[in-house]
Amino acid sequence: MINKQILDDIAEQIGRKLPQLNALGQDVSNNVKALVQQNLSKLDLVTREEFDAQQRALQRAEEKIAELEALLGELESQLKP
Repeated sequence: MINKQILDDIAEQIGRKLPQLNALGQDVSNNVKALVQQNLSKLDLVTREEFDAQQRALQRAEEKIAELEALLGELESQLKP
C-alpha cells in the first residue's frame, strides 16, 4: 500500500512545478459540479424536508390504522356469542 504522505508530497511537488494545473483542476471540478447539478435537477427528487414530512405523515397513518384495527377487534369480539 502506498503511504499517504508520499502521495501528498508528490501532489505538492507537481503543484509547485505546474501552477496552471491548480487552475485547470479547479475549472474541471467546477464543470463536473455543474454537470452533476444539471443532471440531478432533471430527476424527480424531493427535498429532505419533504421526505421527512411524508415520513411523519406515514407514521401517523400507521398509528391510526393500528388504533382502528384494535377497535375493530374489540367490536368483533362483542358481536361473537
